Amino acid sequence: MNLFKYCWAIPVAILGLYGCKDTNNGGTILLKGQMLYDCSRKPHANEMIRVKMLCSLGVNNNRTFDNVGTGYTDAQGNFAITCENHGQVEQLFLNDRAIISFIRGGDGQSFDIGEIYDHATASALFKITFDRPRNDTFYMGSGGVVEASVYPASGTRYIRLQDSGALTGMWHGKNSWKYGYGKADFRSADNFKEMVDRQGAFKICTSPDTTSLTLY
Repeated sequence: MNLFKYCWAIPVAILGLYGCKDTNNGGTILLKGQMLYDCSRKPHANEMIRVKMLCSLGVNNNRTFDNVGTGYTDAQGNFAITCENHGQVEQLFLNDRAIISFIRGGDGQSFDIGEIYDHATASALFKITFDRPRNDTFYMGSGGVVEASVYPASGTRYIRLQDSGALTGMWHGKNSWKYGYGKADFRSADNFKEMVDRQGAFKICTSPDTTSLTLY
């Protein structure tokens, strides 16, 4: 599956729904997708979907709108729900259970989320070549949490990163995947962009291709 590049990142930036609408003056938006249980692709058939939206009016001034649209999946798990448009989709609920949060995108009139997995795994395999060896520990991870490390940072190493849970076809990585030499360097924001550019390496429900990354 080719994943939409970035999210949620999350967040790594995705477009909003053409601005914030504090009231229902934004009209409506058609929200579409397919709800699946897991990588077996068994559909969530004939189940209720409820939509919640967020309107950001400025710093520390957000307003949420619950129940802006409801509908049901068909026998294949597909749904198409006409919702009040208040700016961006914040959450989708499956039978009143929050399943996906902070979904952003669309063109102001329609938004196709694509496949939504109740539970799945996305993974990436990095072949990392250290062009300038360092006698230090190399870390990779997300949001300040180390998920893989190698020592020393020299030669060619293979690192697999993965994420599990409720995922969408738009998904392409956790918040701020990054790397660093030593813990302090890893936690710095300076190494964020390189990993954002590599988000397309992550694949859902399939073996990822090897992504080569040369570090100097």
